[in-house]
Amino acid sequence: MKITDIRLRQLTGTMEVDGTFMEERLVMPLDVYEEFRVQGPPAHGNQIDDNHYQLNQVFVQIDTDEGVSGISGPTMPGGTAFHVWEMRNFLIGRDPLATEFLWDIMHRKSVHGRQGEPMMAISLIDNALWDLKGKWF
Repeated sequence: MKITDIRLRQLTGTMEVDGTFMEERLVMPLDVYEEFRVQGPPAHGNQIDDNHYQLNQVFVQIDTDEGVSGISGPTMPGGTAFHVWEMRNFLIGRDPLATEFLWDIMHRKSVHGRQGEPMMAISLIDNALWDLKGKWF
């Protein structure tokens, strides 16, 4: 079995909420400096009104020549999705069942990004590979 494609699928949807969905945003290390404190809603969604919250999320899908696919996510659009896309051509044609080997080569390829969004991207791909492996067996 070989990986034939790695796709990023962006999904947007609205869910019903009772009042404000997120009352506070995630505290960031830069918040110690007032000029960097961001006020307002969290960046991963949009409060449309008192009863509706809109989400915009990205999922990773790995396809194979055997017709089995693995899915992982969600993540927010932006940097992490970019790093998944950066790994795409590196992984196409490889055996998706070699999960430990693929994780190792992705980690070694990311010599300048072994934390944050590059590691989140590796994790998304790894989870999709394990989803695929579970479906295969």
